[in-house]
Amino acid sequence: MHTVTERPLEFPHSPYPAPGELRELADGLFWARVPLPFQLNHVNVWIIDDGDGWAIVDSGVNDPPTLELWTAMLSGFLAGRPIRRVIATHGHTDHVGIAEFLRSRNDAQFEATAIEWMSARMRYTDHQANDISALKGYLRRHGGGSVAEDAFEQERKRVQRYLGPQPANVLRLAAGQELKLGGRSWRVITGGGHADEHASFYCKTDRLLIAGDQILPRISPSITVAPGMPEADPLLDYFVSLAELRRLPDDVLVLPGHGDPFYGLRSRIMQLVAHHHSRLDDLAGFIREPLNSFSATELLFPKAFTSGQGRLAFGETIAHLHRLVGLERAEASTDDKGEVTFVARG
Repeated sequence: MHTVTERPLEFPHSPYPAPGELRELADGLFWARVPLPFQLNHVNVWIIDDGDGWAIVDSGVNDPPTLELWTAMLSGFLAGRPIRRVIATHGHTDHVGIAEFLRSRNDAQFEATAIEWMSARMRYTDHQANDISALKGYLRRHGGGSVAEDAFEQERKRVQRYLGPQPANVLRLAAGQELKLGGRSWRVITGGGHADEHASFYCKTDRLLIAGDQILPRISPSITVAPGMPEADPLLDYFVSLAELRRLPDDVLVLPGHGDPFYGLRSRIMQLVAHHHSRLDDLAGFIREPLNSFSATELLFPKAFTSGQGRLAFGETIAHLHRLVGLERAEASTDDKGEVTFVARG
């Protein structure tokens, strides 16, 4: 029987560029690394020679160091031609926080999927209004008390202050669309899991994949249930997205949102799938007796709360619990106070 061997991960462009440095990975396609004020301390941005100007894919957060870095790049390597297009893989703060600043410099076109554009705008508006009612209900439903409410609210405020005003209109990107960018044709591939309508961009001719956060080389993107969609099953959405991406050729150069560009797309997808199935197995073992999500998080991610990652770990635990229910490996029960618990079946 013929055995197909997946290409191992290779990192041909390591080490990564220093902040403010641009490295050309293909004709007219440049990689820059923008620092972040989080534990995940950088985001990759892709700067593309688009003829009469520049196109920028993803951007970083809205804070003074990021503004200073972009100002230096715009007055240095990028000087002489305007920004014509600002493109987002998805609407998370580290990818669109400073997008409107960049877009507004030359009245550039902002391009994103509809859901990601709207979600970023809604998150900015919610932060301005300081409405945390959905967060409180979410935590109480899953076993988080007043201490958790305070901690999660402080973390929400800390992160959302880095999200600047968002573009008032968008050129909508949609699945299957052929995007003309930098003299290349890129197919838009959308998927859920990490974000609701995340866009990746695949250039068949040059075997390039701007993957955003759907495929990261060293870590798994966070797959979480958010307060606004408390019954969602994002891990199922992520598995569906990975299955579609796995159909791409294995010799593509993957340009991730974080970490170094790499070869070995299918190997990495298999690793990500195996990681999440291992998490599902671990979690099923923890809920032999009924547990709420908060208690399950402390077992699945024992260091998360002490390391400042409790909010993401909590949302990720719920995502895995929902997937166990969807697989009929667990069932959920809600008591008369509205608190839900999960228990393994069989």
